[in-house]
Amino acid sequence: MRIKYELYWEDIGERVIYAELDDYAWKLPEKVFRYRKKNSLYIYHHGKMAAFYSKDDSRIEAAIGRKFFSKSINAAKVGKLQVRSFNKVRNYQKKIK
Repeated sequence: MRIKYELYWEDIGERVIYAELDDYAWKLPEKVFRYRKKNSLYIYHHGKMAAFYSKDDSRIEAAIGRKFFSKSINAAKVGKLQVRSFNKVRNYQKKIK
C-alpha cells in the first residue's frame, strides 16, 4: 500500500525540540478524540523542519473535528482551555523575566 503525504507545515530555523513539543501537544486531543495519527512524520534536515501528514490522517481528523466542534458546548470548553493555557504561559514568561 502506498501512502500519500502532504506537507502540513515547515519552517526554517526550527529546533528539534519544537517537533517534540508539537508531538506532546497532540496527547490531549488523542485522548479526547480517541484517535492517533497512523502515518505522519517529521523531517529535520539542514536546519529546516517539516511535518508531513498522510492524507488519510488529515481526512479522518477533519471529520472528527467537524463532529466535535459542531456542538457549541465543546467549542466553549476548548475556548476556556485555551484562555487558561495562555494565562499560564503569560504568567510563566513574567516569572522568568
